[in-house]
Amino acid sequence: MNQAYDDFERQQEELFQRQMAFLASRSPDDWHRYADNLNWDDRLDGLYWIVSQPDCDRATAVMTFWKGEPTGYDWQDCEEPMGENEFSVPPMLKYIVQRFNTDGYPRSEIAYDCRGSHGLNIAAHAERDRASRRRDIEYLLEQQADFDDPTIRLHPELMRLSIPGRKVGGYADRNEYYDLFPE
Repeated sequence: MNQAYDDFERQQEELFQRQMAFLASRSPDDWHRYADNLNWDDRLDGLYWIVSQPDCDRATAVMTFWKGEPTGYDWQDCEEPMGENEFSVPPMLKYIVQRFNTDGYPRSEIAYDCRGSHGLNIAAHAERDRASRRRDIEYLLEQQADFDDPTIRLHPELMRLSIPGRKVGGYADRNEYYDLFPE
């Protein structure tokens, strides 16, 4: 039985390495598509890699931050380095905020809409969806009111409900993208 488990683990690691090589060979548009389509129950190493790339698009970083559900974690207090645990969300949330507050994400070509990135595209619910995001922002700002470290405060770019640019990915794009991606 251990042999079967070891074989499975080895195959998963090989698959992961192929996927990382695929990401490294692709463009920031494909990184955005990957981040938009990732199942967060899987390893997050690909997202860690993407948000740390110099060419990571601002929209990709914002989308990843909000898909990480930042109101559900005390990420501001996280001491764990990003990547130490391939399933850990808080270090990535903190990294994104710190990067916005220091170097930023200068590439801004891709569009972002808080509703579209979460599949909330029913027009009748538009204002409710935006109000929900505004409440999340208010909650985070209230939570951070006494923080001394300015690098972990919510950056204004992370408070935007949309970013203009080219539309990349989305729900209609999933099958085409998955056909490109290794397994």
